Amino acid sequence: MYSGRCHCGSIAFETTESPKWLTECNCSICHRLGSLWAHVQIDTVTFNGGTQL
Repeated sequence: MYSGRCHCGSIAFETTESPKWLTECNCSICHRLGSLWAHVQIDTVTFNGGTQL
């Protein structure tokens, strides 16, 4: 199981699919947090939490 959330915590997500590849973002918040973007099929992702950003 893989899970994550947006930096404000409003939206959470999880998937059981292993990422096909990872992307290292270099924006200020991703760089500071050491975040990686995982690429999976959207139909394997479950979203939890709020519905508005």
